Amino acid sequence: MTMLDMSDNTSCSVSQEITPQGFLSDGETLPESVRSLLNDDMFKDIKQVHHDKISDNRDCKYQKCLSLFIRGDIKGCLESMVENGLLSEETLSDDVEVYDLYLTACNEILNFQDLGVTLKNIVRDTYSAKVESLKMVDHYASDMEKVMEFWDKYFNNCIKTIPIRRDPEFSMFLQTELKLTLSKSAGRIYMNGSNGVTIPTLLYFKKLVHLYIFKLEIENMGSKRNVKLYQKLCSSIPHLSEILTDNSMNGKGNSYESTILAQLEPPLEKKTPTPQIGNHQVKNFQNHVYSKETDANITKESLRSVDNDESEPFNVKTNILTYIKSNQYIQHIINNHRFNAIINHIANIKEHPQTIILASIALAVVLRYAHRRIRYVLRNFPALLNKLLPYLTEFLSLLTTT
Repeated sequence: MTMLDMSDNTSCSVSQEITPQGFLSDGETLPESVRSLLNDDMFKDIKQVHHDKISDNRDCKYQKCLSLFIRGDIKGCLESMVENGLLSEETLSDDVEVYDLYLTACNEILNFQDLGVTLKNIVRDTYSAKVESLKMVDHYASDMEKVMEFWDKYFNNCIKTIPIRRDPEFSMFLQTELKLTLSKSAGRIYMNGSNGVTIPTLLYFKKLVHLYIFKLEIENMGSKRNVKLYQKLCSSIPHLSEILTDNSMNGKGNSYESTILAQLEPPLEKKTPTPQIGNHQVKNFQNHVYSKETDANITKESLRSVDNDESEPFNVKTNILTYIKSNQYIQHIINNHRFNAIINHIANIKEHPQTIILASIALAVVLRYAHRRIRYVLRNFPALLNKLLPYLTEFLSLLTTT
């Protein structure tokens, strides 16, 4: 048989195709020579090399983003994931490792408003609270602790997207989905009991309850702090109160329920404490009052003795002269030349009769133009005196007591 005959016998017609199972499209098996050629290591090596290159490229990008996250540059990590194409819809739906880094990094961001436009669009799409279409949680289905950790991070990120959305109905939708997730998780925890539930699982469950009441309802939906918020949630989720008060699960100390209720209690108004007066303070106060009264009585008696004692006029005059000499204002008036000239002129007025005439004319002119005001003052003087009388009385009483 010639090589041409062999090629005719072993070759496939143009219209025939090779199936994955090693058969031709018409059902005939492939010749052994063709089968051995397809199974040659050369073809396997080319395919493996291409896959390894893609895998190495992905690992390099992932490690770069992970190193930024470990260094604490959370925003830089997310931006690097965008630049390296790790946040595409296909990658986030298939690559658990990349999705976990993205979920954790977003959970560390306090405010999504600090992100760029591209990242804002991505977080709005990925954290849409559409739980039914979220398949990534299925990778953790066998580990209940991982599931609760996933829901805690996911719904926390969903709540943080509320300020960057223009959809007022999203909060209501998120509230429904979170309550449904809480209900399913509570049922699963209750069925497993204290033996099948770890402490971290309960912590993540409590954090979910905290997210629902404090972050969603109070901070973003405008509800006021009230115990009724927790009571309402317990009425819609079976076994919630039992789980959060089970001391065998929570360990020693206060239950999770008491902690939440304490945080929901409105803060009490601080009353200014009234200072308590001790016995020694009362005695000191009484002694102080007694000493004041004694001093006041001594002062009154001394004043009365000065007024009534006519045998010591010299002492009174001496005190007045001492006061005049010590007062700078009085001394300034006395030393004023104009003032002294006026005093001397008045003292010698009898020797100048023309001065008396001029003074009389001036007084008449003043009375002529000021008589109405003088009449007004005289007419209203009693009323003015009645108004001033209480103040004068109080002033005089103060003078007598000091």
